[in-house]
Amino acid sequence: MSASLTPSSPCANLCPLCGQTNACAQAQGGSADSPCWCSTVRFSPTLLARVPEAQRGVSCICEACARAAAQTE
Repeated sequence: MSASLTPSSPCANLCPLCGQTNACAQAQGGSADSPCWCSTVRFSPTLLARVPEAQRGVSCICEACARAAAQTE
């Protein structure tokens, strides 16, 4: 996790798990129906549970973390 990304200062553009840019269409100013890579990936309950509570519903998991979790679960 990036040093600048802490539960007390979540950033919508950064993955809450690794601190890298999440490339979320909504976080980059798109609307709720903007096409995004996340519509083709499954986010398991185990993966979602890894997101710090302060960042749930605020920061999106990045594609690399989502795909890595899908391969190991």
